[in-house]
Amino acid sequence: MTSPCAITDVTFAMGLTPTRKQPDDWRFGTKGSLSVNPKNDTFYDFEAEIGGGVYNFVIHRGHATDFNEAREWLKAQGLVSDDVVTALSVKGSNVLREHIYRNPDGSINRKSVKLCDGKWRQMRYENDTFIPGVKGAPNVPYGADRLAEDFSEKLAFIFEGEKDVERAWDNGLLATCNVGGAKNWKDELNEHLKDRNVCIVPDNDKAGTNHA
Repeated sequence: MTSPCAITDVTFAMGLTPTRKQPDDWRFGTKGSLSVNPKNDTFYDFEAEIGGGVYNFVIHRGHATDFNEAREWLKAQGLVSDDVVTALSVKGSNVLREHIYRNPDGSINRKSVKLCDGKWRQMRYENDTFIPGVKGAPNVPYGADRLAEDFSEKLAFIFEGEKDVERAWDNGLLATCNVGGAKNWKDELNEHLKDRNVCIVPDNDKAGTNHA
């Protein structure tokens, strides 16, 4: 997902002091086993063999147990604004995770929300807030802003869900998916991948194969 804030600001909020600084590699700890990359807002712990983005970093350092708690912790530190990271509760069901979809120009389009009971809710972004339903919102692929910004010949991976896309982003890959999972890739999404080489990655089940 698009980084909610600079990971270097997160390190300062945690009281961490770098032992060595390079443009793409800040090291922490006496052995420098914790690495933070300020350029792509990711981290890697060589001892634990764990890495990821800002939310993963907050969880890894013990300040949260999931993405929602990580967002709340970032809000409490003044590192993110309320309008982008407001959590959602629908009919008593708690949010497991949510994914912000952005337009090619970087503006917020919608968010896809997964609840703890496995159900999904879609919300459009209007008047600086999220509103249930996506009627009238343009259909864009996840990370449309990243696709619009990357003019390289990098291979674009198409996954079935946002979680896999975010894992790919954390590892420096160009990736996207459609909203709604399998069977929901619409023709209008193709324009965002025009003239690109793509790798379609199916989920390991019948629905995933059919989707691919």
